Amino acid sequence: MYSIDHLPWAITVFKCEKAWRFWSETEQGVHYAVYQFADKPRLDTALASDEFKEMVADFNWSWPEGVARSRDIVTLVEERTA
Repeated sequence: MYSIDHLPWAITVFKCEKAWRFWSETEQGVHYAVYQFADKPRLDTALASDEFKEMVADFNWSWPEGVARSRDIVTLVEERTA
C-alpha cells in the first residue's frame, strides 16, 4: 500500500526532487521514507500544507495502532564520489 499509494501521493504533495524507501536490515519492521527537496523553504511549504495534513490523517487511518514514527530534517553539508 505504501509503495503504490502513499509514496506517489507524498511525491505529488511535497513536490520533492526525489524519494526513497528503505527497510532496516538490523531492526525488523523499521521503515524509512526519505524525500529530497531543492531547498528548506520548499520543505517548509510542503509540511505546512493542508495536503500534508490529509496525508498524515490517511496514514493514521491506515495504520492506527502500533506504528511509531518520527520526522527529522537533515541538511546535506557534503557529498563526495569515489
